[in-house]
Amino acid sequence: MKKVFIACFLALIMLMVPVTTATKTANMPKMKNISSANVDPPQFFITLEGLNGLYNYIDTNFEDDEDKDDAYELVDGIISSYLEVDIVQLADASEKYGYQPIPEIELDEVTTKGELNDLLDRYWVKNGGLIENLFGDLVNKIIELIKARLGWVYQFFTDGGSLFVEGVNLIVGFIQGLKNLEIAKGFVSIVNIIISVSMYYFSQSIEDLFNLNIKAFLDTMANLTQAFTDETLLLIEWVKITLEAIGAEFRPIVDYLSRIGDFIDWLVNDEPWKDQIKVSGVVILNAARLAGATVTCRGQSITTNSDGEFSFYADPNPDADSFPPNEWYGMHRCVITVSKDGRVLKETSSKLSYVFSGGEINWLFFIIKGKSKNTNLRTILIEKLNNILEKIHMLLPNFSRIINRIDIYSI
Repeated sequence: MKKVFIACFLALIMLMVPVTTATKTANMPKMKNISSANVDPPQFFITLEGLNGLYNYIDTNFEDDEDKDDAYELVDGIISSYLEVDIVQLADASEKYGYQPIPEIELDEVTTKGELNDLLDRYWVKNGGLIENLFGDLVNKIIELIKARLGWVYQFFTDGGSLFVEGVNLIVGFIQGLKNLEIAKGFVSIVNIIISVSMYYFSQSIEDLFNLNIKAFLDTMANLTQAFTDETLLLIEWVKITLEAIGAEFRPIVDYLSRIGDFIDWLVNDEPWKDQIKVSGVVILNAARLAGATVTCRGQSITTNSDGEFSFYADPNPDADSFPPNEWYGMHRCVITVSKDGRVLKETSSKLSYVFSGGEINWLFFIIKGKSKNTNLRTILIEKLNNILEKIHMLLPNFSRIINRIDIYSI
């Protein structure tokens, strides 16, 4: 019975393994730039507080001076002096410094358990756990700083990464007590698929989109939706049932396969690129929180509460302003407009208002208005002060807590 199971199991693994190769080679888009005068890529910024957090992580965790210098250089290459994130450089760094899949050719050539352990040690495992990856962790921390606007793309990347980590931790205990080499290699192949798909599609899709390789981006997204099929889900379910029938010692593997199944189901059937976008924030007028203001985004409106706060969900239906236009997979323009008594007070910057579906845009509006309706020096100065306050808030997110303590009328 066990010999029959092993033969079936290995046959199924052979069906699964090509998924890794297919996601990397089949239908690979040609990297040809598409220029358009109408395309204005979204921008990402972090706060000064966020940048200081990255520097603190480097100072705390990197002991070697050369590594520390390289880490600072990595951050400075991704984040400009005025705190803008180069999203393409970030995607490249994620692929370069993230955990790498084991080349299938090397895995296929393994003939002993010792060789398999050596292979795992080179790529994933050290001292019974994941190899320390400080540079990869640093890149992930940068990604976390902009995760709200990445929406479903960020969830896909992090959930896939978590499954990889869980799979490697299972490998450590599973392989040591497993006599059959081929089953061990098969399980490693499954973990390989997870890290290959999540790592490749995150970096490639971001790189294609922000390099304005629009067709390549859409091809990458189409391949993503085909990477895991209904047949794969049925295959995983069959393996689970078979393992459960053999013995309880396979329970951790069965549970793990269940989580892989949930991940695939979320991607294929839930279509997260159609999830709503959360819109939230606070409106402050002349240093006081503004109640009763109308906040509008993507055709939906809400009124600020007594604390000047607003929160609602907007539909991500693609339109001509989406990036790319009229496509679900990309980012959607979510300009937030604040008005009161029929008069528009403020709206968000267009290039900072793009969000992937399932993401969030949060904005703290600082508005200063004088009583005069004439365009005079006082009005001009007030508008310039508005812009300065917004830039200060971008750099120092805690600034609002300070300004709210100031009584403007007592100055």
